[in-house]
Order: sequence, then structure tokens, then C-alpha cells
Amino acid sequence: MSEFGRIAKDVAQIAKLIFCIFMSYLLFSLLKDYLESNQYLD
Repeated sequence: MSEFGRIAKDVAQIAKLIFCIFMSYLLFSLLKDYLESNQYLD
């Protein structure tokens, strides 16, 4: 049972890390699109 708990904790940390990276990538691409559309307006 303790082995399973340790694995579950590792999986949760990895999932959190992947989620943070994904959100950062999403924000970065949104920002890039926003800046590019502003350049086209000028």
C-alpha cells in the first residue's frame, strides 16, 4: 500500500509538471498570436 502511495505521489508531481508546461506553452502561443495580429494592424 505504501508503494502504491509513493507511485501515486510521483505520478501527481509529473502530472502537475506537465500541466504547468502545457499552460505555459498555451499562454506563450496566445501571446505570440496577439502580438502578431497587432503587428498586422500597424
